[in-house]
Amino acid sequence: GEDCLGTLRHAAAKLLSPGYFAVPASAQVFGCAVESSTLASWQHLAPSSGFPQNLLRDDGAGGPHDVVLEHLVAAGRARILSHEFTVMSVDFERLPAKSGQQVVLDVKMQQTGRLDAIAFWWGCKMVRGDTEAGMSNAPSWAPSASHLSRRE
Repeated sequence: GEDCLGTLRHAAAKLLSPGYFAVPASAQVFGCAVESSTLASWQHLAPSSGFPQNLLRDDGAGGPHDVVLEHLVAAGRARILSHEFTVMSVDFERLPAKSGQQVVLDVKMQQTGRLDAIAFWWGCKMVRGDTEAGMSNAPSWAPSASHLSRRE
């Protein structure tokens, strides 16, 4: 969640012994490019974002939104434009540097369309040494979720 790395850094520095175990031990964040008028209608860009004025006239909220992407796709309110891609990985037992972390992603589109949103989901490896995520909120079609059993 929000600021979990700051909380873990504090705990690792002040409360935990070296070599501590974290649950989950690590996490990956994945994403895909999405075309969706529904999602686009929720977005608002701040004037300081540097985007052209015509893009700033949207009065939607600029923060992230919780959505079930599969429901939007099934209802015809979203189209997936890219394959799943890895956004970031975090080892909670060996925390990354506090600053200076950046990644440039080159995402290839699989179909033409208008890029309205990037949908994100996560997968957590629960204990040190796990090779696959034991918990995830990934869509069922995502390769990162292929090993997980689904409740119907």
